[in-house]
Amino acid sequence: MNRPALGWAWLAKLLPRLWFVVGCCGYAKLITLFVYLLVRFFVCFYARMRHHPPITTAQEVCHAPS
Repeated sequence: MNRPALGWAWLAKLLPRLWFVVGCCGYAKLITLFVYLLVRFFVCFYARMRHHPPITTAQEVCHAPS
């Protein structure tokens, strides 16, 4: 059994429960969670970019002396 099929089966099983949760809690909580995760991702990404700046740009790599 390949993994994508297993993933789809799991998703198909989870979907009705997900709709039930959304129906009970309403969209407000779902949107709040989505925004929270998005903000958290950008904060982590920004921090990582600040602490680990790219060493060379693509242009410098292309025009680097051999």
